[in-house]
Amino acid sequence: MSDLHKLKARSARLKQLKEISHLREVPLNVEGNRHLVGGIDEDTLTFADMSREYSLRISNFDASASKEEASLLINSIDDGNDPMDHILEPVFLSLFDGTMRAFKIGAKQGITASRLYNECKSFSYDNPSNSRLMLDSYTEFLNERGNIANFDSQSSYNKGNIIRDNSTLNMRDGTRMSAAKSRHFGDGLTASDGYGGDKEIYESKTHAKGVDKYEQRTEIDHAVPCSEICNNLKRNKALTDADIKDIVNIDENLVATSFENNRGSDIGKFDKSRSEIQNEIDKGYVEDAKGKKHPLSEDEIQVRKNMVDKMGKAQAAIDKNSNKKVINNLLDNHTIQKRMTIDASNAAANQSLGDLIIFMIKPLYYELKDCFAKGIEEGVNANSFKSALSIRIGRMKFFIMKQAKDQLKDGVLSFFKNFVSMLLEGIVNCFVGIFKSIFRMVKEGFKVLMNIIPILQDKNKSMAEKGDAILKLSAGSLTIFASIGIESWLNSVGIGEPWSIIISSVLTAVLTALVMYLLDKMDLFGLKEDAQLNRISEILSLRTEETRDEILTMANNLA
Repeated sequence: MSDLHKLKARSARLKQLKEISHLREVPLNVEGNRHLVGGIDEDTLTFADMSREYSLRISNFDASASKEEASLLINSIDDGNDPMDHILEPVFLSLFDGTMRAFKIGAKQGITASRLYNECKSFSYDNPSNSRLMLDSYTEFLNERGNIANFDSQSSYNKGNIIRDNSTLNMRDGTRMSAAKSRHFGDGLTASDGYGGDKEIYESKTHAKGVDKYEQRTEIDHAVPCSEICNNLKRNKALTDADIKDIVNIDENLVATSFENNRGSDIGKFDKSRSEIQNEIDKGYVEDAKGKKHPLSEDEIQVRKNMVDKMGKAQAAIDKNSNKKVINNLLDNHTIQKRMTIDASNAAANQSLGDLIIFMIKPLYYELKDCFAKGIEEGVNANSFKSALSIRIGRMKFFIMKQAKDQLKDGVLSFFKNFVSMLLEGIVNCFVGIFKSIFRMVKEGFKVLMNIIPILQDKNKSMAEKGDAILKLSAGSLTIFASIGIESWLNSVGIGEPWSIIISSVLTAVLTALVMYLLDKMDLFGLKEDAQLNRISEILSLRTEETRDEILTMANNLA
């Protein structure tokens, strides 16, 4: 075909397409087109516009939630602050903690029921979470008290003498006592009694006997009894026997008084404590060992009041001198420094042993729990008991070998931290009086600081979470004062060990749990609100996914 013929054929086809491309009027007389007769159905056309229909439905959708739906959502985002978990569980565990402490079961190793439960509960192979928490202060206090008791057992007090290492030292310093007598009388032969009262005392026994006042002959009394001071201080690891002798015979503790006031059969002070003399003042009489009562006159009551006053001032001076000698010995006395270091290192070593025991127990607990929960064979998809046992033992062995290096590295750091903490605990217990309480606060602050550092270094926590953790850590550190105070009070009312330790542990746990629960409720750092918002976001995201899946499933079914 020539090009001319092709062009003509193409033109003919275009002309034909042009003739049939325009719309023509629909013939009404055709049988199938009778439905087009009449007006336009606007409702049908509107319904047929599906995009407009969906748009109107979405814009008019009621997005408000009912009270029932809101209540269900709020209940589903509970932050877990259940009083059962926050109070009853710690209190129940503290009962076992107190029992273990009282009977010295695992106390030296720092193993308590609470620690075992919490560490085993949170353990998994995927998240070992080796927290390396330091030993609680109350257990440290009890362990150091054991060291003190051991040191105290190496000496004894008997009739003015301290016996230690087969050597005996007389605690009464005759030279100082004579000097105190000379200062009191000066150049006189008589003087007023050091404890007051209407009766004079005589410098010379002969003089007193010559005037028929032999009961008023002078004796030098220790205001705070020598036996009381020695029994209290001979257990102080930072004092020597010579130090104790110096403290017993300080000027403030030496009082020139009459034989009658000091050792008289009726009203003699003897080795009575301040509380015992105060009790006699309150009752108005003195009762001897045989039960015979001697009523006190007004003058004798006043003398006893002066005794109580003198003893209070003397005790303050004794505490001051004791603390000075403790500081000097801790700085200069190598024997005492060695003693303190050995006790602290032994305690830290025992606690490191406890860390190792717990490290071994955690995977064993996990396997036992998994056996009960999922079954021995089913939990590891084994075909027989022997193969399941082999898999579980192998899993434990693999974990222990894998974590051994980190355990050793962390163990060195833990040993150092426990050593420092126990050394400070030993030093605290060497001080006396108000200074002891002040130094204990310093020690607890230092311990809190050591625990704060890992919290601040945790990159997975926000500043609010770190602040909340530090606040609770600081509040929890104050429980040592409650523990010691409660135990001391129980001992004073006649409830001794082991019940005082058990009850103190339980009451302290109640107090601590309530404080932590209140801090959670107060939510000072807004953690609860953030947690709720995150939880709401998780729930809504989950519901969105579920709705999408339902729509896709329905569409697939319709297809």
